[in-house]
Amino acid sequence: MTPAAVATIEGLARQKGATPQSVIEGVRKIRAKNRLAPLSESAIRRVLRGESYRRGKAERRGRPKKATPKVIKTSEKSRRKLLKKAKSTSRVTYGGVMKAAGLTDTVAVRRLQPALKEAEGIEWRPARQRPERTAEEIAARQGQAGTWRGYPEAHWVGATHGYIDNKRFCAPTTQAKKELLQKQKVTGHSRKKSEGSNPECLRPKQQKGGIGLMDLARNSPPF
Repeated sequence: MTPAAVATIEGLARQKGATPQSVIEGVRKIRAKNRLAPLSESAIRRVLRGESYRRGKAERRGRPKKATPKVIKTSEKSRRKLLKKAKSTSRVTYGGVMKAAGLTDTVAVRRLQPALKEAEGIEWRPARQRPERTAEEIAARQGQAGTWRGYPEAHWVGATHGYIDNKRFCAPTTQAKKELLQKQKVTGHSRKKSEGSNPECLRPKQQKGGIGLMDLARNSPPF
């Protein structure tokens, strides 16, 4: 069966009031008029059922199937398992949930995502974490910046001997520090709002102990 024949069958099936028998009769008339070999009834019915005319695989064209309650329940179960297994070292996405649940051929991501949000309140949410700087630290930095802002340009050109820039690079030396660094790179998960305080949904705060690099620029011109 050629793609043109499949298109003819699908076109007749989309007509108002079409039935399998009417489609079969319509295909026979069209092929007889065009002097083409007739198609078997079983082949036409396979196309109408959405089965491919090659190797009996299901047809994947057209609108994806809707997420059923059973699909939603299976996806939610797999999502919880993936969250606990990842331990916040990797992101848990809808694609990963579908693959773990074996639903890649059952439902599409764009169908599963709104269904999980409506039924379970699951959506992509950022990982909760402690603030990197406290209110006292922010106030102290702003005060120092205000003091430096009041200095004249001559202070930074003539009276300053050099500028020191400290840069910090994360270089983990143990397996525990590697896992900590990996957790800090994860920005969020597909989770419920109530799961924000769970250990597998938290993002740890950056800790001290990285490699420091000091850059010294002497008598630089005004910026």
